[in-house]
Amino acid sequence: MRKVFLFLILGMFLIASVSAICTVTLDKTTYSEGDTATVTGICDENPAEKNVDYTINWTNGTAIELEVDTGTTPSVISTNFFETFIIPSGYVATNGSVLNVNLTSP
Repeated sequence: MRKVFLFLILGMFLIASVSAICTVTLDKTTYSEGDTATVTGICDENPAEKNVDYTINWTNGTAIELEVDTGTTPSVISTNFFETFIIPSGYVATNGSVLNVNLTSP
C-alpha cells in the first residue's frame, strides 16, 4: 500500500513539473512572391516559459530550410511574439505556395 501511495505522489509531482507549451501560427495558408509571412507565437501561462530563447525555422513544402530566426519569449506570460519572413522572388515557381514554420527552444 505504501508503494502505491508513493507512486501516486511521484506521479502527481512529475505531471505538475511538465514544461509549458508554446505554439506558433502563420497568418495565411498560402503565399505569393513578395508577401510578408508573419508567425504569431504564444506560450501558455507557465512562468517557466518567460524569457526563454527560441528558434523558428522557416521551411518550404519539402522541408528545405529557408531562414532561421531566433529570439526570446516575452517576460510576461501569455503575451504574443512575432517573426516575419518575406517570400523571395521565384519562391512560388520553385516551391509552390506552401510555407512551414517550426518553433524550438533549447
